Formats: sequence, structure tokens, C-alpha cells
Amino acid sequence: MQVLIADDEPDVREGLKRIIDWKALGFEVCGEAANGDQCLQKILCLKPDLVLLDIRMPKMHGLECARAARSKGWNGKIIILSGYSDFQYAQSAIRCGVETYLLKPIDEDELTNAVAKIREKIKKEQHESQERNLVLEKARNTVLCDILSGKTLPAGSDETMRTLELKADRYLVVIPEKKSRDFMESRQGRELEKLFRTQSAETIPVDKTDVFLLKGSKIIRKFNQIADSVREGGIFLSVGREVDSVDKVSLSYCDAAKIDSRKFFFEKRQTVVREKIPELLKPFDLNKIKLHNYVEKLYISTLACNFKSICGLLDELYDKLTHVEISPDYAINMVITICVQIKNYILENYKQENLKYKDDTELISIISSKTRLYEIFDFMKENFHDIIKSIFRIENHSLVDRVKIYIEDNYFKNVKIESLAQTFGYNSAYLGKILKSGLGESFHSYLDRVRIQHARELLSGTNLKVYEISQRVGYENIDYFYIKFHKVEGKSPLEYRKSVQGKV
Repeated sequence: MQVLIADDEPDVREGLKRIIDWKALGFEVCGEAANGDQCLQKILCLKPDLVLLDIRMPKMHGLECARAARSKGWNGKIIILSGYSDFQYAQSAIRCGVETYLLKPIDEDELTNAVAKIREKIKKEQHESQERNLVLEKARNTVLCDILSGKTLPAGSDETMRTLELKADRYLVVIPEKKSRDFMESRQGRELEKLFRTQSAETIPVDKTDVFLLKGSKIIRKFNQIADSVREGGIFLSVGREVDSVDKVSLSYCDAAKIDSRKFFFEKRQTVVREKIPELLKPFDLNKIKLHNYVEKLYISTLACNFKSICGLLDELYDKLTHVEISPDYAINMVITICVQIKNYILENYKQENLKYKDDTELISIISSKTRLYEIFDFMKENFHDIIKSIFRIENHSLVDRVKIYIEDNYFKNVKIESLAQTFGYNSAYLGKILKSGLGESFHSYLDRVRIQHARELLSGTNLKVYEISQRVGYENIDYFYIKFHKVEGKSPLEYRKSVQGKV
């Protein structure tokens, strides 16, 4: 506990610091004041538990200082010191909430006893405050759980809501997933953490998950600003509908809870999902998904080293799994079944060869550790790519053929001769010479031709804008795309589109 000593005489202040053992009484002198103005400022700044206050001080009377401090919300204890045994002062002091009125010169025992009594009173009030806060917190938790579940609140609930500081003009329920360390160190992460800790946000534990209830238009607007800035790989936020009364909060919670239960199936780019599941889920039918057909097709595509076909099949399966009512565990088991069956088929086909493949335990461990379905399918694509590389080595495909297949599968990425050389285990300069000899042109010219070929297909077969097509085929700079396209086709992308569509 802290004590502030206020007296206009330096000797008196020094004497008050030394006359009794403040530390033994549980106090620490936190500051001094030589006049009433200074005393008031230090009270408001330091918020001491106790003030020794001289009545007669320059600039502001001691009792005026006490009244001003009370009006500003300070509720500490006061011991008035006075050289005047005036009854009127005593009465005024009592009205200001003064604990004790001591006459100068100060008696050591009298001051010690007064401070000891105040210490016990402060401790008692702190204990009572803690008990009161516990009761209020229990009441708050009960009310909050009732609000989420949609239970009808009893009569007089408006007053209860005000007492528990739950009354607001707008409400919004948010369920964030467990936050990664990288995200929490980002600007959005720090802002979100700060927002959830404000008095306008309630944290409600539900089945080991923190549910946040945002109270008021101001904090909801701030949350929306932060949420709109969250990008891929940040955090997944399940957000219910915004409601205007406490009896509708359960609707917002139901929205958020349903989204949270499906977060495993959302795409990487979907980091903030609001109000409801975007599309209706279909009842799960294993026959319609035809798991055995996927196993067979993926196996054949793997033997043919057709990575593009594999990616197409996996994308198709992924899309189906995200639109059916199925649990994350069921989806994970389906994927494990596919991977293990194909692995066994391929090992049987190449049982005499040293084909590298993850064993069942490793496959199951890796797949089961993923928290989102798209992560599992990304792993599957990487795994199939590794298998194809092993098969290439076994069947002795020419290096040029392997590179052509690789470029066809990855032309839309930032493909460079250096990264290509690393992938295939060659020196970049040496690989460049081999490719120029086998392709009849440089690696970059061949890559441009492949990209332009795909650009032609998109220009003639879709309504995508030119800048979208540029990005899809691997050109981030649209001006560069125009130059390359004109070099190969002799016309601009727009002129090409008009020509194939029969427009002049």
C-alpha cells in the first residue's frame, strides 16, 4: 500500500516520513506535496491508498483538495493534520470521508494507531471487494452462457445487464482458431489480441474454446477493420451475424459455431467467414464419391507420370469433400485409405526396384497432423510428385522430357533455371545447355511458348480479363506479358481474342 504526505513545511514532511516505521505498517511513501494543487495532481496520478493531508496549505485548502480528489473518483483514505482544534474543520473533514483528524504536533503512538486501523480497514475492504467481484463474475458467466444458449432472461434483466456491463446497442459473436505465434507477432495479431482484452469484449469458455462476444457498434467496427486486413495464413475467424438485442445473441453464436465446426474444410484464402456456411452441404454418399475410382485413376496417372492429371483428380475430390456433411476425422481416414492403397499398388508394380515411398506409419502421422483439408491435399500433391520423380529415374525418361513435363505442370509459377536445376539435381549452366540442345531453343523461350499457349486457351475459352490471364500463366507484370505475347503471336492479347472470336 502507498502513502502520500502533503504539508507546506519541508521539516514536517521529513518528520512524518521518519516518525513511524511505514514499512512495518504495510505502507510505502510514494511521494510528497508542498501545496494543495500539487497534492491533488499527485493523488490523481499516483492514486495512493492513504494521504496525510495538512488543512492549511498554499494554493488550495486541504479540505478543498480532498473534495476535488473525491469528485474525480479517488476513494483512498485520508488523515487530516491540523494545528487548529477547530470543530468546524473536524465536521468538514468527516463530510469529505476523512478517517482521522490529528492535531499538530503529531504524536507518534497516535499516528501509528491511526495508520494501523486504516491498514486493517483497507484490507477488509479489499477482501470484501474480491468476494463481491467473484460473485459478480459468477453471475456474469452464468448470464453469458444463458445468452449464448438463447435462454429467456428473467424479469428485470435490463438492470442486471447494466450492472454486469453487458448492455449494448449491437452484439457480435466471434470464434477465433488457436493463434499461431507468427500471426500474434504481426500487426493484425497484436491489434486483435488488444481488442479481445477490452471491456467491450467478453470471453466465454465453451467446450475448451474461447468464444468472444463483442458489445457495441464501436468495437464491432474496429473488429471488422482488423478482420478485413487478415490475409492467408493468418488466423481463421468464425463470425456470426451482427444483432441489435441481447436476446438475438444466440443467433450470432449459432452462426459462428457452425462455421467453426466446418473450418477444417475451408480453403486457405478463406480466413474470415461471416454469418453462415456459404453453400448448403449435401448429405454424404460414399457411392457418389466413388472412392475406388479415385484410387484407380490416381494409380494409373501416377504410373503414367501425369502429374497434371493427378492434380485434377485431387482438386475434384477436394471440392466434393468440402460440400458434403462429413466429419474431419472421416475425411482424414478417407485420404489415408487412398494414399495407402496407391502406395501398395505402386510398390507391388515396382517391387524389384528401390522406389522411395513413405511407409504407412509416416503417412498416417503426417496426414493426421494437418489442421485443414487443403493442407492434406497440398501434401498429397507433393507426395505424388516425389513418387513420379522416383518412377522417372527408374524408367530412364530423358532429362528433356522430364523437364517438359515439369514445365507443363508448373508454368504458372515463378519457374527459374536455377530452381529447376536444383529440383533435377544438375548444375544450372549445364542444364541450360542440355535443354537448349534438346528443345531447340533456350529454356526461357520454351517456357514463354508454353505460357503463351495456355494464355491463348484462356483468351479464346474464357471471359477472364487480360491481367487475370497474365497472372494465371505466370506473368505478374502485365506489360511484360504483352511484350512476350506479341513476340510469339504478332499481335496483342486483345487483338488475338477478337480474332478468334470472329471480331475485327
